[in-house]
Amino acid sequence: LIRHLLDRYDWLAVLMALQINAESEKPYIDPSEITPFASHDNPYIRTVARQMLETSNPAGPKEEGNMTETLTLPKIILWLKKIEIFEQLAVNELAAVASVTEEINFKENQEVIKEGDPGETLYLIIEGQVAVFKRQDGGGEIELDRMDAGDYFGEMALFEDIPRTATIRTVAPSRMLMLHKQEFKEMVREYPQIALDICKALSGRIRKLHTKMMH
Repeated sequence: LIRHLLDRYDWLAVLMALQINAESEKPYIDPSEITPFASHDNPYIRTVARQMLETSNPAGPKEEGNMTETLTLPKIILWLKKIEIFEQLAVNELAAVASVTEEINFKENQEVIKEGDPGETLYLIIEGQVAVFKRQDGGGEIELDRMDAGDYFGEMALFEDIPRTATIRTVAPSRMLMLHKQEFKEMVREYPQIALDICKALSGRIRKLHTKMMH
Protein backbone atom coordinates (compact mmCIF):
# COMPACT_ATOMS: atom_id res chain seq x y z
CA LEU A 1 0.00 0.00 0.00
CA ILE A 2 2.83 2.41 0.90
CA ARG A 3 4.58 1.74 -2.40
CA HIS A 4 1.30 2.20 -4.28
CA LEU A 5 0.75 5.60 -2.63
CA LEU A 6 4.32 6.66 -3.34
CA ASP A 7 3.81 5.93 -7.04
CA ARG A 8 0.79 8.21 -7.25
CA TYR A 9 0.90 11.64 -8.85
CA ASP A 10 -1.12 13.13 -5.96
CA TRP A 11 1.48 14.88 -3.79
CA LEU A 12 -0.70 14.65 -0.68
CA ALA A 13 -0.93 10.85 -0.99
CA VAL A 14 2.86 10.67 -1.39
CA LEU A 15 3.38 12.88 1.65
CA MET A 16 1.00 10.85 3.82
CA ALA A 17 2.73 7.62 2.78
CA LEU A 18 6.13 9.01 3.71
CA GLN A 19 4.78 10.23 7.04
CA ILE A 20 3.22 6.85 7.86
CA ASN A 21 6.52 5.15 7.05
CA ALA A 22 8.48 7.65 9.16
CA GLU A 23 6.29 7.19 12.23
CA SER A 24 6.03 3.40 12.11
CA GLU A 25 8.15 1.35 14.54
CA LYS A 26 9.28 -0.86 11.66
CA PRO A 27 9.54 1.10 8.37
CA TYR A 28 7.76 -0.47 5.42
CA ILE A 29 10.28 0.68 2.79
CA ASP A 30 14.08 0.98 2.67
CA PRO A 31 15.97 4.30 2.70
CA SER A 32 17.03 3.62 -0.91
CA GLU A 33 13.39 3.94 -1.96
CA ILE A 34 13.09 7.26 -0.12
CA THR A 35 16.21 8.85 -1.63
CA PRO A 36 14.52 10.02 -4.89
CA PHE A 37 11.96 12.00 -2.88
CA ALA A 38 14.75 14.05 -1.23
CA SER A 39 14.94 16.06 -4.45
CA HIS A 40 11.20 16.20 -5.12
CA ASP A 41 9.67 19.40 -6.54
CA ASN A 42 7.24 19.64 -3.62
CA PRO A 43 9.00 21.24 -0.61
CA TYR A 44 6.99 19.28 1.98
CA ILE A 45 7.77 15.93 0.37
CA ARG A 46 11.41 16.98 0.05
CA THR A 47 11.62 18.00 3.73
CA VAL A 48 10.04 14.81 5.10
CA ALA A 49 12.20 12.60 2.87
CA ARG A 50 15.40 14.34 3.95
CA GLN A 51 14.44 14.09 7.62
CA MET A 52 13.80 10.36 7.18
CA LEU A 53 17.19 9.86 5.52
CA GLU A 54 19.00 11.87 8.21
CA THR A 55 17.40 9.92 11.07
CA SER A 56 19.20 6.63 11.39
CA ASN A 57 17.94 5.78 14.90
CA PRO A 58 14.37 5.91 16.25
CA ALA A 59 13.61 9.19 17.97
CA GLY A 60 13.90 9.13 21.72
CA PRO A 61 11.08 10.18 24.02
CA LYS A 62 10.12 13.81 23.58
CA GLU A 63 10.06 16.19 26.49
CA GLU A 64 6.69 17.64 27.27
CA GLY A 65 6.45 21.19 25.99
CA ASN A 66 9.42 20.70 23.63
CA MET A 67 9.10 23.16 20.76
CA THR A 68 11.76 21.62 18.51
CA GLU A 69 9.60 18.87 16.98
CA THR A 70 9.16 19.45 13.27
CA LEU A 71 5.64 20.29 12.15
CA THR A 72 5.21 18.25 8.98
CA LEU A 73 2.30 18.94 6.65
CA PRO A 74 0.22 15.98 7.92
CA LYS A 75 0.66 17.22 11.49
CA ILE A 76 -0.35 20.74 10.47
CA ILE A 77 -3.45 19.31 8.77
CA LEU A 78 -4.40 17.54 12.01
CA TRP A 79 -3.94 20.78 13.97
CA LEU A 80 -6.07 22.73 11.52
CA LYS A 81 -8.81 20.11 11.74
CA LYS A 82 -9.08 20.79 15.48
CA ILE A 83 -9.72 24.51 14.93
CA GLU A 84 -13.29 25.68 14.61
CA ILE A 85 -12.95 27.76 11.44
CA PHE A 86 -11.27 24.89 9.55
CA GLU A 87 -12.98 21.80 10.95
CA GLN A 88 -15.51 21.54 8.09
CA LEU A 89 -12.88 21.60 5.33
CA ALA A 90 -12.09 18.53 3.24
CA VAL A 91 -8.60 16.99 3.42
CA ASN A 92 -7.46 18.54 0.14
CA GLU A 93 -8.68 21.95 1.36
CA LEU A 94 -6.90 21.50 4.69
CA ALA A 95 -3.76 20.56 2.78
CA ALA A 96 -4.08 23.75 0.72
CA VAL A 97 -4.33 25.84 3.90
CA ALA A 98 -1.51 23.94 5.61
CA SER A 99 0.81 24.36 2.64
CA VAL A 100 0.78 28.18 2.95
CA THR A 101 1.14 28.44 6.73
CA GLU A 102 4.38 29.55 8.37
CA GLU A 103 5.66 28.46 11.77
CA ILE A 104 6.90 31.03 14.29
CA ASN A 105 8.07 30.89 17.92
CA PHE A 106 7.64 33.61 20.54
CA LYS A 107 9.35 34.10 23.88
CA GLU A 108 7.45 34.74 27.11
CA ASN A 109 5.97 38.25 27.43
CA GLN A 110 6.51 38.97 23.72
CA GLU A 111 4.03 41.06 21.77
CA VAL A 112 2.45 39.17 18.86
CA ILE A 113 0.12 41.89 17.57
CA LYS A 114 -0.45 45.46 18.76
CA GLU A 115 -3.77 47.27 19.03
CA GLY A 116 -4.16 49.82 16.25
CA ASP A 117 -1.55 48.29 13.93
CA PRO A 118 -2.56 47.10 10.42
CA GLY A 119 -3.60 43.45 10.38
CA GLU A 120 -2.90 40.90 7.67
CA THR A 121 -2.19 37.64 9.52
CA LEU A 122 -4.16 34.91 11.26
CA TYR A 123 -2.38 33.11 14.13
CA LEU A 124 -3.02 29.54 15.27
CA ILE A 125 -1.62 28.58 18.69
CA ILE A 126 0.17 25.21 18.65
CA GLU A 127 1.86 25.45 22.05
CA GLY A 128 1.88 28.06 24.81
CA GLN A 129 -0.54 30.73 25.99
CA VAL A 130 -1.33 34.35 25.14
CA ALA A 131 -3.27 37.14 26.84
CA VAL A 132 -5.57 39.66 25.17
CA PHE A 133 -5.25 43.30 26.24
CA LYS A 134 -7.33 46.41 25.46
CA ARG A 135 -6.18 50.00 25.86
CA GLN A 136 -8.12 52.17 28.31
CA ASP A 137 -9.06 55.82 27.81
CA GLY A 138 -7.05 56.95 30.81
CA GLY A 139 -3.94 55.10 29.73
CA GLY A 140 -2.74 51.64 30.56
CA GLU A 141 -4.48 48.46 29.48
CA ILE A 142 -6.81 45.80 30.82
CA GLU A 143 -6.57 42.03 30.28
CA LEU A 144 -9.70 40.69 28.59
CA ASP A 145 -8.97 37.03 27.96
CA ARG A 146 -6.40 34.27 27.64
CA MET A 147 -5.99 31.72 24.85
CA ASP A 148 -4.21 28.36 24.78
CA ALA A 149 -3.15 25.72 22.27
CA GLY A 150 -5.91 25.15 19.72
CA ASP A 151 -7.15 28.74 19.85
CA TYR A 152 -6.68 31.28 17.08
CA PHE A 153 -6.80 35.06 16.68
CA GLY A 154 -6.50 37.74 14.01
CA GLU A 155 -8.91 35.97 11.65
CA MET A 156 -10.71 39.12 10.51
CA ALA A 157 -7.46 40.33 8.96
CA LEU A 158 -7.96 37.74 6.21
CA PHE A 159 -11.17 39.44 5.07
CA GLU A 160 -11.00 43.12 6.06
CA ASP A 161 -8.39 45.90 6.04
CA ILE A 162 -8.99 47.05 9.61
CA PRO A 163 -6.54 47.86 12.43
CA ARG A 164 -5.99 45.32 15.18
CA THR A 165 -8.65 45.73 17.85
CA ALA A 166 -6.53 44.42 20.74
CA THR A 167 -2.97 43.64 21.76
CA ILE A 168 -1.94 39.99 22.05
CA ARG A 169 1.04 39.15 24.28
CA THR A 170 2.49 35.77 25.20
CA VAL A 171 2.14 34.55 28.78
CA ALA A 172 4.51 31.64 28.16
CA PRO A 173 6.88 30.62 25.35
CA SER A 174 4.57 29.94 22.43
CA ARG A 175 4.64 28.20 19.07
CA MET A 176 2.22 29.31 16.36
CA LEU A 177 1.29 28.94 12.74
CA MET A 178 0.72 32.08 10.70
CA LEU A 179 -1.54 32.44 7.67
CA HIS A 180 -0.99 35.65 5.72
CA LYS A 181 -3.73 37.44 3.81
CA GLN A 182 -1.96 37.34 0.44
CA GLU A 183 -1.37 33.56 0.56
CA PHE A 184 -4.95 33.11 1.76
CA LYS A 185 -6.32 35.07 -1.20
CA GLU A 186 -4.30 33.03 -3.68
CA MET A 187 -5.45 29.78 -2.08
CA VAL A 188 -9.12 30.84 -2.13
CA ARG A 189 -8.94 31.43 -5.90
CA GLU A 190 -8.32 27.71 -6.29
CA TYR A 191 -10.56 26.56 -3.41
CA PRO A 192 -13.39 29.14 -3.06
CA GLN A 193 -15.30 26.81 -0.73
CA ILE A 194 -12.65 27.48 1.94
CA ALA A 195 -13.71 31.12 2.24
CA LEU A 196 -17.40 30.16 2.46
CA ASP A 197 -16.78 27.60 5.21
CA ILE A 198 -14.64 30.02 7.21
CA CYS A 199 -17.25 32.76 6.86
CA LYS A 200 -19.91 30.38 8.21
CA ALA A 201 -17.72 29.56 11.22
CA LEU A 202 -16.97 33.24 11.88
CA SER A 203 -20.65 34.10 11.60
CA GLY A 204 -21.48 31.48 14.21
CA ARG A 205 -18.72 32.82 16.45
CA ILE A 206 -20.10 36.36 16.21
CA ARG A 207 -23.62 35.14 17.06
CA LYS A 208 -22.30 33.40 20.18
CA LEU A 209 -20.49 36.56 21.31
CA HIS A 210 -23.62 38.63 20.68
CA THR A 211 -25.70 36.21 22.75
CA LYS A 212 -23.22 36.46 25.65
CA MET A 213 -23.34 40.25 25.50
CA MET A 214 -27.14 40.26 25.57
CA HIS A 215 -27.15 38.16 28.71
